[in-house]
Amino acid sequence: KLQKHPLIPLRFPCIYMAHGAWRGVCLAVWLSGAVAVGGTPTRAGVPHAVTLPSEVSRIRPQPVRPHPGTEVGSDLAPLPPPASDQVGHAHGVGAPPSALSPSPSARCNLTAACSDPRSCPQLGARSPEVWSVEYRTTAGTFTVEVQRAWAPPFADRFYQLALVEYHAGASFYRVDYINSTTNFVVQFGYNGEPAVDTCWDANLTTNATWSVHPPGNVRGTLSMSMNAMPNHGQNPNCTNPTYCAVGFSTNVYINYGNNSRLDASGFAIFARVSKGMGVVDRLFSGYGEVVDLCHSLDNFTNQTDPYCKASPGVNLADLLARGTPYLAAQFPKLDAVLSVKVL
Repeated sequence: KLQKHPLIPLRFPCIYMAHGAWRGVCLAVWLSGAVAVGGTPTRAGVPHAVTLPSEVSRIRPQPVRPHPGTEVGSDLAPLPPPASDQVGHAHGVGAPPSALSPSPSARCNLTAACSDPRSCPQLGARSPEVWSVEYRTTAGTFTVEVQRAWAPPFADRFYQLALVEYHAGASFYRVDYINSTTNFVVQFGYNGEPAVDTCWDANLTTNATWSVHPPGNVRGTLSMSMNAMPNHGQNPNCTNPTYCAVGFSTNVYINYGNNSRLDASGFAIFARVSKGMGVVDRLFSGYGEVVDLCHSLDNFTNQTDPYCKASPGVNLADLLARGTPYLAAQFPKLDAVLSVKVL
């Protein structure tokens, strides 16, 4: 049965499977954190994370169906532009970010920006309608194309993260990929400096939400990693009667396959890998699932979860407490982001 480690924040990157119906992707933030509304940090109560019932267990994911018209491991075919009648719904969002984007070269101090977002003009930047960012990694280079109309609050945050190069140095600490037919997502977004990551999770988490734009969570699309919370109506874009996606900060995930079952919970996509999906497929996956999701599963060898290895994967409490040195010492083969460049 899925249980939470007592040393882990109650909200952590995770995947849940309730009776085989879905897998959710969650973000690590501290319960005492503030929620940023419209880019302005406000002290607000973050909803408590779900305590999963004992009958909820993690079982084998559904078979992966690649995006139509593409080959596994190849670059993805262009997706259709957003239809003019596709209307999303923003909630928990105040005034829109400034339409004037600061120069990407004027990088902010990430610690100071967290403590005082007004000191970093990039944190008020609005995403262009369509733009791309290049991720140069230890496994190669891939390019992400963002469509702001798909999910404006998500696109704006991702643009801000790109402008301040937040993901430069970030490790791909969760790579749920075994082969072309058994895979889920790759997740990343922690800068690797504990003081920075914990501060951003605590102070720059937003509960903004948006309707899921077609094609939804299919191979190569991106969304923000969020919390799986009981459905009490806090996310109006959630139709899953059990769990909803709520709250995001700096972590994102890329879909390896057809994960459309995430759509109902409100994991809105905002971008796609337009070039280099084969690089994403090659990211080192040998350490398996994060330990937080496997520690109670038969000593890491539960056969119902193909991503739990015989030895434990990344411990999120240690990652947040010790940062990059912890990963370098215990998980030296993990791939990481070398640089981030807005194109």
